[in-house]
Amino acid sequence: MKSYRIDFAMNRGHEMILDRAEGIHRNELDEIELNMLHGQRIPYLLPIDWFELDGKVTFRYELTGKKMLLHRLQQQTLTMDQYYLLLLGVTDALNECKHYMLRPEGCLLDDQYIFIGEQLHDIRLVYIPLKGNGGEQPKGSGDLLSLIVRWTSYIGQIDGEGLKRVLHHLNASKWPLAELRATLLDLIGGHRSKSDNQEEPRQLYQQQVIEPQQQQMMQPTRESHAKPKPFSSSVTVKSTFDDIPYVEEEEQDNQVTKRNWLVTAGLAVAIACVWRFIHLAAPTRQSLLISAGITLLLIIGVLLVWRKRISQLPSLEEEQIEMEQHLPDSAPFAKLHNWHTEDELNESTLVKSRNDRSEGSVEMPENTLHVVAANRPLPLAEPTVLLEAEHQKQLPREQIAWLKRCWDGQETKIELVEHCFKIGRGGEQVSYADPANGVSRIHLEIEYLNGEYGGKDLGSRNGSLLNGQTMIPYKTYKLATGDVIQLAGYKGPTYELKSG
Repeated sequence: MKSYRIDFAMNRGHEMILDRAEGIHRNELDEIELNMLHGQRIPYLLPIDWFELDGKVTFRYELTGKKMLLHRLQQQTLTMDQYYLLLLGVTDALNECKHYMLRPEGCLLDDQYIFIGEQLHDIRLVYIPLKGNGGEQPKGSGDLLSLIVRWTSYIGQIDGEGLKRVLHHLNASKWPLAELRATLLDLIGGHRSKSDNQEEPRQLYQQQVIEPQQQQMMQPTRESHAKPKPFSSSVTVKSTFDDIPYVEEEEQDNQVTKRNWLVTAGLAVAIACVWRFIHLAAPTRQSLLISAGITLLLIIGVLLVWRKRISQLPSLEEEQIEMEQHLPDSAPFAKLHNWHTEDELNESTLVKSRNDRSEGSVEMPENTLHVVAANRPLPLAEPTVLLEAEHQKQLPREQIAWLKRCWDGQETKIELVEHCFKIGRGGEQVSYADPANGVSRIHLEIEYLNGEYGGKDLGSRNGSLLNGQTMIPYKTYKLATGDVIQLAGYKGPTYELKSG
């Protein structure tokens, strides 16, 4: 299958633009499928539009509200139940094509062309209406097989028997959609029934083993002078993407704003009642002074209440703890990254800094440039073990650039020692964990390719800015020395590309 070129734009919303270097000619396309795609929206397929110039067609796919599945998978490991649901979503998408006079072979089964909605199994595929005899389409179950095999790398614990039953259908030259769907439904039903039967011992295990482990791992964050405890890989915390809500700072801000509005409205009503029933009922100098005095007391009382609430607001560290409690899988890795503080250059410095914190904290002067090594990405098969240096794909020393991170009055130097460097709040594929508010679990990717650096926003919730301009999600921007990327709006941390 010939390679396609993809780009992303913000025209009538977030869109993916797809074509080929030599162009997609109109005579290569199936007119019946074009009319079908233009006439209505097909379930499980991204809404499609196109424009034609000089006999060459460029396709546009609407991505608003969708997220690339690949980056979602990198945030947490999958359970077998989630894995089966993902495959079921793809199978249903391919099977649905037949009901709209489309061919399942027209769907591009590659990670960069698969998107999801709010739920993990809410699959959206890219469809190319090329003619069947043009040699452009994947034939048989080849691409589907490679997709199923690739996704196994994101599974925490693989069920060998269930995977064997799935792969059994993919040894022929046809699309075994009906048989594969029946097997997946049977596996999902059987897996859930087995989970229900083991619910009581699982709850006991949760209370006796997992919860104490989580409390121990939370200690280094709650107490600044405590020595961090190592994260044990022997405990696996089960979670699902569908059950884990995204932590949104906007919801907290909306609650605070709503509370302030209610207090202000109550104050206005109280003041209005005082003037209506005291001064206006008997408009004398004495009633005027009484009304003014009561009004002043009410305002002072409200100000005192607000001041008390502000003093009781949780600190940034406590907010981070609350975030980690909502993210049971990614939280341990976020804490692992946070343990590598900004003054820990090597193992000896790490031991020394821990001893210093156990004896007493030392204030660091502001506007000081701290040099840190990037947090190592964690392997998918063993998410609690850091990769060794010899297994890292690193750049030559003479080609290494670095980032100057500025936030909250401090500057940090981060070396870009990897070809693909990811920044986020925490997760298995994050190279540097940024604890700032509003940063997504996987937020930004900086890639070194063909002697150049490129930056890409990975569909983050609060977006990124490049030199003050909004970055289009998933679009790669060429970076030069001195370019500044700001995460999560104008109040978020900034990363400036440096060299030398």
